Amino acid sequence: MTAIALLNSEKEPYVVADTLLSADGADPHIEKTVWLPALGDINSEWGDDEDKWYIARLARKTFAVPKSSGLLAFSGKCKEMFEFWSDLSEKFHHLQYYNKTSSITKELIEQILMNSKASSYFSLLGIVKNNAGNFESFKHNKYEEIKTNNYGKCYVSGSGADLLKQLIISRDYFITKNSKWLYGLPISATEELAEYISSQMLYQESDIQNGLSAGSAIAHYCGGFYEWYSVQSKGTKVLQPRLDIHIKLERNHLTITRLYCSEQRISTTGSQDCYTKKYPLLISSFSNSFIDISYSSLLACGISLSIDKAYGVLIDSTFDGYENNPHFEPRKSHMIEGQVADELFGLPMELKRVRLIINDGKTISNKAFIGVDVKASLQYIDSKFVININNEIKEYILSQVSSLG
Repeated sequence: MTAIALLNSEKEPYVVADTLLSADGADPHIEKTVWLPALGDINSEWGDDEDKWYIARLARKTFAVPKSSGLLAFSGKCKEMFEFWSDLSEKFHHLQYYNKTSSITKELIEQILMNSKASSYFSLLGIVKNNAGNFESFKHNKYEEIKTNNYGKCYVSGSGADLLKQLIISRDYFITKNSKWLYGLPISATEELAEYISSQMLYQESDIQNGLSAGSAIAHYCGGFYEWYSVQSKGTKVLQPRLDIHIKLERNHLTITRLYCSEQRISTTGSQDCYTKKYPLLISSFSNSFIDISYSSLLACGISLSIDKAYGVLIDSTFDGYENNPHFEPRKSHMIEGQVADELFGLPMELKRVRLIINDGKTISNKAFIGVDVKASLQYIDSKFVININNEIKEYILSQVSSLG
């Protein structure tokens, strides 16, 4: 199942989607494990013998509509969704054969859904151009509408819809209560919400009770990682490179419990006249063990980390598993080392977005650092991953420590 959302659908639409694919029954793979960014290697099988299910892999549940005509996210049955996409693609290529200017429109999608026997097995949320060439929100099958003060009309769908609904409502209340835009960030409130959902869900999924607790993501058959997109007339904005740092404040030191780098890559497939874009995600984890930093060291030196090991997962389209590709690798998670590490991080990676989540023992805060200047850097040097965090973030952490008394 899934958790997807359409935020601020009428004025500034953003699409958010999780990446966990589940299936009924026992895991057919020899190794009954799967790697998730927040939890590492875990058992892929869940439930009891009478109601067993398994985490099949991580995959993107969003797809770009050809000819820059929009973007959709789906929840529900993958096989039926792929069959619909095949029907839609066949119709599109047929139109292209006679008229190269043809594109997929909202009306065309609605027509194919109406004639599809599989359309009741999945839901869709997103933004698609209509026949007049204007973007409109798109909603199909099961979804819930949420009216907000700061994000307009939002929609959620899937087995994990309630988890997204809670985050949307709580963030909307937080902004309204403070009567001002958060931290003076140089992004819109809706973009901040999309990134907040992605970051906060990643944090919540790292809980040891995830899947065992009734309110956790895996218990709702969703999770893995949450991607986001902005869909507007000027183009599609994808998830921006981001460093997530999870910190627990202790009496004499802080502990970094999780450290992630998430980025999105763009590739184009098809001919120049008829192309579509793919947006694979790369999520890298640099905290295979907790990292302790004394407050005296933080005062004197700031935050500069040298890490021996990293693990990564490449998350591509759900449809890749249904295209009879003999080279298809369902679980693309591996240690990042050697030539691969050089190719990914051999050159300095400058990150202008950092999400800092701090647990002080009483409250948990999610602070965004976003700007035109570099907030953190990442590079693979001499077989180590070197991560430097700027002084702005260091000073904020120290302010949180001092507020504890």
